[in-house]
Amino acid sequence: MAHFAKLDENNIVVDIRVINDSDVEANGGDRSTLAEQWVSANFGGGTWKQVSYNTKHGNYYDPNTGELGSDQTKAYRMNYPGIGCHYIPSLDGFTAGKKPFDSWTVKEDTCTWKPPVAFPTITTTGTTLVSPEGVSYEQPYVYDWDEDNQRWTAFTSDENGVLQNNYIWNPTSLQWEVDNG
Repeated sequence: MAHFAKLDENNIVVDIRVINDSDVEANGGDRSTLAEQWVSANFGGGTWKQVSYNTKHGNYYDPNTGELGSDQTKAYRMNYPGIGCHYIPSLDGFTAGKKPFDSWTVKEDTCTWKPPVAFPTITTTGTTLVSPEGVSYEQPYVYDWDEDNQRWTAFTSDENGVLQNNYIWNPTSLQWEVDNG
């Protein structure tokens, strides 16, 4: 089966259809503009792009094993899109997911979203906690992007979920800094 994504006027995916391989072959063949035009003519018009269900971050994955495929020529259009994903014409690829924030840009090698400040490299505090059920775990920084201030923020909580501290990521020192103000 072949997969096709319909784009709106802003190159955002608004529909995805699965088309019989025989219809694709009879109308231009796999990965052809003719097949895309046939899908458009038969499924409501507009711009349609063929996509690969087994491509993620620019790599092809074997559909039987889920492992990286040995034949990377099968990778097509960077990512299998969902509704709301973007088609980037200059890359002839689809983004992996919707754009999370206005300030984020597309990484050209994977068509994934990149924040203006790199992701924090430290994700846990180094402190071991024990849950009320007796399970040991390393205390995480629960972090999120702060679009208004263009930075990463985080918080930590104790074993019972009680807030301990708020933090701001320092991209220069690569450390979390306490921000309880």
